[in-house]
Amino acid sequence: MQPLSLHSNAHVASRSLWLGLLLLTFPAPLASQAGTPDDFVALVARTSPELASLRTRLDAARARADAAGLAPPSVLSAEVEDVPGGLDVTRATFRLLVGRELVTGGRGEAARVLAAGEVALAEAEVAKGGQRLAGETHRAVWRLVGWLGTTRRLSAQDSLLAEAEAAVTSRLASASARYVDVLRVRTERLRVQNDRWDALAEERSARASLLGLVGPRAVPDAERMLSALALDTAMSFLPLPVSPPSLDSLIALSGPIRIAEARGRIREAELIVARATTRMRLAVSAGLQRSVENGAGRLGPAAGISVSLPFTAARANRASIRSAELGASAAGDALAAVRGRVTGAIVAAGQRYDATRARLDIYDAALLQSARDEREGALGAFRTGDLSLLEFLDFEQALARAEIEHLRARVSVAEAYSTLIAAGSMGEAEPRLEEMP
Repeated sequence: MQPLSLHSNAHVASRSLWLGLLLLTFPAPLASQAGTPDDFVALVARTSPELASLRTRLDAARARADAAGLAPPSVLSAEVEDVPGGLDVTRATFRLLVGRELVTGGRGEAARVLAAGEVALAEAEVAKGGQRLAGETHRAVWRLVGWLGTTRRLSAQDSLLAEAEAAVTSRLASASARYVDVLRVRTERLRVQNDRWDALAEERSARASLLGLVGPRAVPDAERMLSALALDTAMSFLPLPVSPPSLDSLIALSGPIRIAEARGRIREAELIVARATTRMRLAVSAGLQRSVENGAGRLGPAAGISVSLPFTAARANRASIRSAELGASAAGDALAAVRGRVTGAIVAAGQRYDATRARLDIYDAALLQSARDEREGALGAFRTGDLSLLEFLDFEQALARAEIEHLRARVSVAEAYSTLIAAGSMGEAEPRLEEMP
């Protein structure tokens, strides 16, 4: 097992955050198959059916906004009157008019404001989905990395115990060891193998969860990236984010806050629409009229005008405006509540990230490497009989536990970072990952 590096480039945190949020919001072609968390974020951004659905809804909202507030269509109307005896239409008066509404009372502008609010809401929903999937993808990758590393460490421990079992069995044949030593090493091997199979099952589960985030057609790409990820994990650990993103930036980018703001804009637009309904509307029409006088038909111009009378529905108008005012007020209260909840979740996620970093800093990389180097010496001493089986098993078990705990600490940091990214999209902290053995 390679040394566990505690260092990484300082730009990793911001790069993961901004790349995740931007790529999930605005998809870009996948540039590589390296298998890093950022690569998986890009793949999910490009192929996620959930994000595709949200973007389609955004396109639909923009299309509606393009049509909102345009001039209403003209109206063609035909009239027949004064039919003699109700049967002789040849002696009736005919009118053919084309009319159009000229004064709308501000309804067109109100419709544009309302459509703009709906576009903002759709954009915020895309941003929220992107933020959530960015954190979820990052978390899924590191969960898989954790179980990959755990499986490999337990496999290495099992191989070493197999060698120890062979050595003890050989000594038993020469009467230089006891049968209880064979039982002890076999029992330890069974425990390690059981832990390894549990870790392997979790590794497969994490792999399936990660594949479930991408679109069906992108599964082959994801499989290739998983192979690269497994190779990278076998050779060395992926770099960890060393500092959290700005909490103010996360709050400003929060999807739920943007959604609450957009809903507030829609409620304000609805108030504008309600007020517009109380204003006068004016429509004019012009056309031709055919009438019959003294048995002869005459063709001449015709014109008309219509004016709405909002004051005749004053009570209904007042109720409509009052309802819209209350809706706008409620939207403001909802925005304040969402902002407070999201801020609390992000601050809590930031504190948890700091705590996991502090836990990771406890581990001394040089001390762990020294213990690994001494492992070979302990194995040599056991082979020559200078180290007892019990001492050797205790040494190997303690070293394996320390290395797995170190791995858990690294994954906890990455998982806390993922929670920090997603906290602004959920309004509350994400649940913790399953504990590793």
